[in-house]
Amino acid sequence: MKQPRGLYVCFLGELWDRFTYYGLQSILVLYLMNAFLFSVSRSYAMFGVFTTLSFCTPILGGLLIDKFITRHRSIIIGCSLIILGCLCLIVHKSIYLYPGLTLIVSGIGLFKPSNATLLGSLYSIENEPLRESGFTILYLGMNAGSVLGPIIYGLIALKFGLVWGLIVSSIGIGTSLFLYMYYKNLLEVQNINVSTTLNLRPHFQSYLLVLIGCILIFLLFVYADFFKITIWLAMVGVLAYVVYLALQHSKIERRKLLLLMVLNIFVIFYFACLMQVGSSLMLFVNSQHFEIAGYMIPSATFASLEPLFVILMAPIMTPLWGYLAKIDTLRPVIIRVILSLGLAGLSFELFSFSSTLGNIKEILIGIIIGNLLLGAGELCVGPALTSAVTYLAPKDLQGLFMGIWYFSIAVAGYLGSLLARLSISKTINQSESSYHMAFDKIGAMAFIACVVLIMLSPFLNRLVRTDN
Repeated sequence: MKQPRGLYVCFLGELWDRFTYYGLQSILVLYLMNAFLFSVSRSYAMFGVFTTLSFCTPILGGLLIDKFITRHRSIIIGCSLIILGCLCLIVHKSIYLYPGLTLIVSGIGLFKPSNATLLGSLYSIENEPLRESGFTILYLGMNAGSVLGPIIYGLIALKFGLVWGLIVSSIGIGTSLFLYMYYKNLLEVQNINVSTTLNLRPHFQSYLLVLIGCILIFLLFVYADFFKITIWLAMVGVLAYVVYLALQHSKIERRKLLLLMVLNIFVIFYFACLMQVGSSLMLFVNSQHFEIAGYMIPSATFASLEPLFVILMAPIMTPLWGYLAKIDTLRPVIIRVILSLGLAGLSFELFSFSSTLGNIKEILIGIIIGNLLLGAGELCVGPALTSAVTYLAPKDLQGLFMGIWYFSIAVAGYLGSLLARLSISKTINQSESSYHMAFDKIGAMAFIACVVLIMLSPFLNRLVRTDN
């Protein structure tokens, strides 16, 4: 079926956004230690703030596009902030470090919810199978950037220096910015928003809110050690605000919002598993010595396996979603979240078993297959939740709930760090037995969440099937 042409503009924007984020994430600690002589603990604290805020800020961006600013304008501002942030980091001076990271995170916060909801506005409600395929294509672009970013940043850093990766990102985001502006007419289908007039007051309010948000993010980077309190306060605040907004809508809309919130909670457990790829699983890989034809495989290379499998399996799994959309017993989005949790559980039980093997080739095979299962799980849940926001959330709350979807991933990152520390920090030498116990616990957590969601699925299905 023919997709709207605007999809491919959104696809390229998503690719370069994720390219920049994951590329910078892969070198950030090294950049801070080498260029600014930060300690290891300080570098990791900054890394944690950067990772979590990159998924938290879309909720603020979602509020802006719901109340004050059009989706298209927020994309233009977001891309511009990311470019300015990259240019700041190119300069090796401490005075530009915090503003640079602040601008990049703020730009991501404006871009992420706007791009996805803008794509959703290009489809009619009756075209749900086409919509599902379109969001799978968008997710393909996201994971293409996730794969290419660390690889290209790493190669460029090795050959030319760290700053050249930022230059490539600036060029890529700049190209996307040009396309969004040039093909604006392709992106205006159903793009109804509050600030479509030239009234300067809502524009001034939106710019002022962006500035206030940047100042708050800047302070969180400067005082990174106090970030834990902030994330807990944010969780309570988001939940209270969602309850307040739900009470202002109809009974049917409240049921749909409840379904979205429940699914977002369960998605946290999947992404908490996925976050182990950069923490406990990476430590396990680093403790091994994988070689191919006498060549030592760098540990960082394994971080690209999971998003690579997402790309490779997208053409295979996409037709399945059209079939699931025709099933009447359960909403496809519920089935896909259940599948993602089950696949995450299987992958970590496989990691747990592989950690007890003595043969290095068998361990390598286990890691590859486990990442394949994780990639299949992400392909199940990622496009499904992104798409669900555009047809379950009311029109005036779509930007907000797109932000809440990314906020769930941020909470998962925080939960994932707790799981990694609690399960593997009890030993000094990080022996294979400690990894075996860690992966087994994480896999059990995913299986428990999967079983609970299966038990809740009849109730969740009735939430959207009942018309009164």
